[in-house]
Amino acid sequence: MSDDKDSKLSSTRREETSTEQSQSEELLKAREYLDSAEVMLGELNSKVIIVFVNRKYCEVLGYDRDEIIGKDWFKTFLPKRFRKETYDVFKSLMKGKVEAVEHFENPVLTKDGEERIIAWHNSVLTDESGKIVGILSSGEDVTDRRKAEEALRDSESMFRSLFEQAPMGVARVDLDGTILQGNSSLALMLGYDIDELVGINVFEISIPEDEKIERRLSQELLQGIRDSYEMEKRFIRKNGEEIWGILSVSVVSNSR
Repeated sequence: MSDDKDSKLSSTRREETSTEQSQSEELLKAREYLDSAEVMLGELNSKVIIVFVNRKYCEVLGYDRDEIIGKDWFKTFLPKRFRKETYDVFKSLMKGKVEAVEHFENPVLTKDGEERIIAWHNSVLTDESGKIVGILSSGEDVTDRRKAEEALRDSESMFRSLFEQAPMGVARVDLDGTILQGNSSLALMLGYDIDELVGINVFEISIPEDEKIERRLSQELLQGIRDSYEMEKRFIRKNGEEIWGILSVSVVSNSR
């Protein structure tokens, strides 16, 4: 009887050991898979302590894994000025308000003190009873992209300023010669309000003799024979008056 009991205990222990080994192998495989991901992956528990990060996470922050695990996320890796805002997002997630903050961007501090902007995708983790016990976040470093977008905005702002303040008449036209945008100097020169310039075709404000030359030169632009031209011509003002001016035309490509 005792032998049977010992045999059953031994068999149970073997099964438990086998199950534990199988779970350990599955966990190892899962971590290897997460480490191969090219996005940051990290888990915070309900006490805002980091319990898991993948290789990309360490790479972006510049830390070894054991320097990150166990740390308070907000106190260690966030610029102080963003801690309250980001903590409010965390609290919303812990309350189950996922949709409102599923996607969120904030700066993080790297080991050398640099700030990197991370775009996060957040989801909650629950226990068997359905209680929220932590947050799983995947993140993408968008710092360079945001800097490029900011530089583009600055460039466009500077262009608009130069366009508007230019002392000579300037217009942006489409391939058919229709004015898409004109500055105040051009409006003043032609006797129109700025809004009235939009939609006017440049050939409508040219005398027939000049129009023929303009159309030929414009075709050469479209065919790639030339990338700009300049000519002296007569413009027709809104009141019908003809004035002499110099027309300079250049091709602008839209690379975006």
